[in-house]
Amino acid sequence: VNVAGRLDTSGAGPDARGGSVDVLGDKVLIADSAHINTSGPAGGGTMHIGGDLHGEGERQAASQTVVMPGAQITADATEAGDGGQLVVWADESASIHGEISARGGAESGDGGFIETSGKNHLNLTSTPDASSPNGDGGEWLIDPADITIVQGSPPVISVAAIDFGTSIVYADLVNSALTNGTSVIMDTSTLVDDQQGNITQNSDATITMLNTVAEEAFTATLTMNANNSIFLNGVIEVSIDDSFPDAQLNVELNADIDGSGDGAIVMNPGSQISTNGGNVSMHGVGTVQNDDGILLNSATINTDGGDISLTGTGSGGNSNSYGILIFSSALRSGTGSIALSGFGGGDTGIFNRGINIQDGSI
Repeated sequence: VNVAGRLDTSGAGPDARGGSVDVLGDKVLIADSAHINTSGPAGGGTMHIGGDLHGEGERQAASQTVVMPGAQITADATEAGDGGQLVVWADESASIHGEISARGGAESGDGGFIETSGKNHLNLTSTPDASSPNGDGGEWLIDPADITIVQGSPPVISVAAIDFGTSIVYADLVNSALTNGTSVIMDTSTLVDDQQGNITQNSDATITMLNTVAEEAFTATLTMNANNSIFLNGVIEVSIDDSFPDAQLNVELNADIDGSGDGAIVMNPGSQISTNGGNVSMHGVGTVQNDDGILLNSATINTDGGDISLTGTGSGGNSNSYGILIFSSALRSGTGSIALSGFGGGDTGIFNRGINIQDGSI
């Protein structure tokens, strides 16, 4: 299926919502010249390109989906209403480069929901927009089988350069979404071939939410849901300019979301989370490779008034498995609360303890 023109089910009257558009087939191409519009004054409509939410449901799932750089895909509320629901999906590989939005209305309403996903491989070079100028931001879901967060911005894409062999998310794309108030969800709940369902942040892939865009104070959420483990090697932060409204970032890290008892959270040396009043929550279960459910190794979490909640379970097959191990690390919440719930591993070893704090501070 090749869309090169205009598909328009937008609402016309002041109380009209956008309609729906489905673009389905084994291979789907949304060309540079395409404009697909399900916007409406009272709310955005629905759109499914290449399949249904998570690739489930009755709609045909594409094996490959490409959205070219010049394409426009919009499900906005243009006056007073919520942004719509927009899904771009492929079972094998999705390569997504165009302008995608499900914005809330200019007068009122919240941002919508956008999924951009290739179950096996995902190549992203653009940031979807689910923001709202006078409401809460919406959500952007990214859910291939494995995710590596890398530094900087993606390269310029041409037809010849489209690569179906990557599951890379560039930090600058995430930064842009969070800064405009769109919450970001990274999810690796579906295993494919030999991929493990991990989420890994490279050490130089700093995730930064700024407060220099929104007209009012706002809160966004960064969520990582990993089928297996989550490895943080860099910085997640809020950078505040006092001349603009305040901003808070909630961080939710959930490993082992398939409930298999195998999925740890590891903050490696130098990794930091700073939320400017937002909350931090973590849930992890130790693995054969990573004994402890949650390991903070020379790492820092600073919420400056937000709550910190860590729940960890040690590996069931190892003799030195802590639910939570805090080693040379600091937890700082200011006026917020800190709750640690640790459960030692299932083995009988004397070091299978719920919580172990070594040279750390709380």
